[in-house]
Amino acid sequence: MYNVKHAWLSLYDGYIFGSGYYEDPDQAASENVETMIRMYDTDGTGSYADIPAGYGVSFVLDAETLDIVYHSDSGVTDSDIKDAMDINWNLDTLSDILARHGNLWVSYPSLVPEPGSEYVRAYLEAYDGHIFGSGYKITTDARTQSLASEAVQLYEMEGENAYSIITSMDGTLQVIMNPDDGTILAFAGAPHLVGVSIGNLFFERDLQMLKEYFATKPGIWMDNIFVGPQPVNIEELRRSSWLVMHDGQLFTAGHVYSPESVAIKTVDSAIALYKIHGKEAFDRITWQSVIPRIIYPFVVDTQTWELLAHAAVPERVGVCCAAPIAASNNLTAATISLEQSPGIWLEYSFYNRVSEKYEHKRTWLSSYDGYTFAAGYSYGNFEQLTRIIQDAIDMYDAKGPDATFEDINAMRADNTNYTVILDYENLDIVAHGQNPSRVGTNFLAGVTSASAVADDIKADLSSDGDITIVNYNVFSTQTGSYLTQTVLLKLHDGYIFATEQPFVVYTR
Repeated sequence: MYNVKHAWLSLYDGYIFGSGYYEDPDQAASENVETMIRMYDTDGTGSYADIPAGYGVSFVLDAETLDIVYHSDSGVTDSDIKDAMDINWNLDTLSDILARHGNLWVSYPSLVPEPGSEYVRAYLEAYDGHIFGSGYKITTDARTQSLASEAVQLYEMEGENAYSIITSMDGTLQVIMNPDDGTILAFAGAPHLVGVSIGNLFFERDLQMLKEYFATKPGIWMDNIFVGPQPVNIEELRRSSWLVMHDGQLFTAGHVYSPESVAIKTVDSAIALYKIHGKEAFDRITWQSVIPRIIYPFVVDTQTWELLAHAAVPERVGVCCAAPIAASNNLTAATISLEQSPGIWLEYSFYNRVSEKYEHKRTWLSSYDGYTFAAGYSYGNFEQLTRIIQDAIDMYDAKGPDATFEDINAMRADNTNYTVILDYENLDIVAHGQNPSRVGTNFLAGVTSASAVADDIKADLSSDGDITIVNYNVFSTQTGSYLTQTVLLKLHDGYIFATEQPFVVYTR
């Protein structure tokens, strides 16, 4: 992340010599609070008018009512700060913890949000019937990391009582889990999931290797594709999660974002960089490869499609990237469209070095000054799953159940996507497009938390035509590890038509 750096520069013999240090914003916030308390001890409430403007987001609250006594932004009202903090805290619980422990770190939506500083991370300290607070504005990613550290902080203060406190929170994605068996110990806003085992979250990763990673690194980012419950129109979203290991438990916080908007913003930022630095921006973009990103910018020559900058794989600079894009798109038509519009989306298959397989990729391209700036993301291609299910339903309506089951069982598909048809009442398989020997067995056989998954399916598929998507973990005897699948299901005429594909997860 970006931090403030203080540097001392000295000119000597035609050279500039410099040395500096990064400001620790957490330390600055806690020191601000201590200074505010000392000022209060000296001048009482009259000291608030003398709090320096450079103290970031600073405030004083009544410890009992949480009403604002002072705030560095004079336009903030009592209800503003209560609404902001109450997004993830029960305010009575917050006051109680401060009364017992004296101080606490919290993060909440900024009352005056700006791009790149949508949240505030603040240090709170209870003193003399007041709560003194000071903090600084942070990005969405930084807030996610803050939420994870806040959960660890609560656990250190409250022990296992922290599980119920976190579970009672709303509006955030915070989870504590036992990584050895996948049991959920706390889940903000989802008490029904506490105690549920979701299997091995890390798919084919070795748990010991993961623990060794956490021994030297503060945490790991994990991004996954998902779709909201009971989608009428399939809308693909991404969840970005920050994971840390503490006391043998996995603490996770996350946020949901639209990959489309992030890709467009990434391209706009790259073009803005070029407007300032010209061609030197290409080196600056390529230097970003040291910062792990799921969605990253790259730049190509509009005519030759030669890569001029790449923020993820710098060794690709100088390579022509036309081949994989041209396999699914008309490059001449794409170039013309770029000249006539602010930007276009292109979709193609591309090798993902993270997952080590070819995946569907959707990329936003925008031309400026003879160059094409682009950023894209791998996606789940749920449209393809929808088509597969609809084709099977059309076959069923035309031929009837028996002939359809026979035709699907004869397909013997060797690819990832194939149709499975289930009996609605018991979820037994009546047709299987890849392995007909599974006919008569239960679809969720070998799946961890199968009963919970079945309950979700039944709850979402209550009327003919309903669609849902679930993720489940199943132990693979071939690989000796858990595999996580994403399955799309649709209820039709008393049967569930389903198809699945591997659950997509990326780490950074």
